[in-house]
Amino acid sequence: MALDPKAQILLDGLAQLMPEIGTLSAVEIRAKFEEVGAMLAAPTLSSATRDERVDVDGAEVTVRIYRPPIEGALPAVAYFHGGGWVVGRLADYDAILDDLAMRTGCLV
Repeated sequence: MALDPKAQILLDGLAQLMPEIGTLSAVEIRAKFEEVGAMLAAPTLSSATRDERVDVDGAEVTVRIYRPPIEGALPAVAYFHGGGWVVGRLADYDAILDDLAMRTGCLV
């Protein structure tokens, strides 16, 4: 199956902006990731968002909840980004996850 041409354009552009991950330190990867993310338009959030602290094996982890403007109980989607515990902040995924909540009608 061929990759959608628009997706290929995005991947080609990102490849030009981001060096090989293995050539950078964790600090450099984070800085580059945030630099590239800042080039994208700021999200316009349509869902209601809130941050919660969840206890995981004695440590607290922050999770962000995106709720579309739908009353009552909703199905839920858990999203885990692929940052390898090195790259990515909650705010880096706001636009993607807001869009997911709005398009699916799910709590994300």
